[in-house]
Amino acid sequence: MRRFFLFSCLFAFGCGDPAKDDTTSPGGDTGDSDVDTTILGPDDVVMNDSDAGLSVEVIGGSAASWHFGAIEPRVDLYEEGCREASEVCHTLDANGGLLSWASDCGSNSDGSTCIAQLYWRQGEMSFMIKPATGLGCWAWGNDAADLYPGCTITNWEPDSY
Repeated sequence: MRRFFLFSCLFAFGCGDPAKDDTTSPGGDTGDSDVDTTILGPDDVVMNDSDAGLSVEVIGGSAASWHFGAIEPRVDLYEEGCREASEVCHTLDANGGLLSWASDCGSNSDGSTCIAQLYWRQGEMSFMIKPATGLGCWAWGNDAADLYPGCTITNWEPDSY
């Protein structure tokens, strides 16, 4: 029986958790390959801040690296949304990373954020994470469905309180 299961899995192209395998979600860079490179999404994303910056911890998921975006429409903060080529995408490794506080918000770039320290905790922002290479995207927070259409909407807490 065990051989049959293994054999079935091999011919079914994998035995992953179908609840986490969303092949219809857009996002991520598909690269030059025509092969479906759907990535298993994170189980959670936890954020916290310090004087050094905003730490983003990615729990679970199968990407080697991630692109992270944040939007605060109330104060017109869209430039870190990671939705278009003109917006900043913050690159994180497989387990997350630290975004330093930007000193000049007119020139923020990958790895430095203009999100005001502690401000992101107020629950007014939306966040998105997608694999740097592969398919899939996951969004959470205020108005995430409108700001990140096509992404899987999660119930992750947008703050660490």
